[in-house]
Amino acid sequence: MTHLFTTSIIKTAKRSTEIDAPGNSQPSCVVLNSGLLPEDGPAYQFLGKILRAVDVSLEKDTLLLQIETQEKAPQFIQLKSEISPCPVLCFGIRPEVLNLHMNPLPFLAFRFLEFDWIFSDSLDVLEKDVKKKKLLWDAMKVLFRRDSE
Repeated sequence: MTHLFTTSIIKTAKRSTEIDAPGNSQPSCVVLNSGLLPEDGPAYQFLGKILRAVDVSLEKDTLLLQIETQEKAPQFIQLKSEISPCPVLCFGIRPEVLNLHMNPLPFLAFRFLEFDWIFSDSLDVLEKDVKKKKLLWDAMKVLFRRDSE
């Protein structure tokens, strides 16, 4: 299979970018982020905290796509051909960047083309806004079926 992603657009959390290579499991979650997240930076740490709240490890369970520019963004059809349906969290990414023709409300979990989605503000905006963090948490509970708490 030809891999449609390159390391210039995907930085993964200690994972191979060739997610369908023998022995590699499919990610349990995909995160698309607008911009690069240095592993020692506050936004990366904040993302890890968000995922841990729903028992997902950024390092072990997540395919992290860091979109440097809109021109380097993968098209959704490329992503869909590489991985099985799973939750997709988009931080600072609009659907049209992925060539998706929809207009979702932010912080609302929904299913589209077999994948479960949440579109959100960027991580740096979220980190500073308690109301938006609560909206994200409510959507994450729906997306990851966390009825308690």
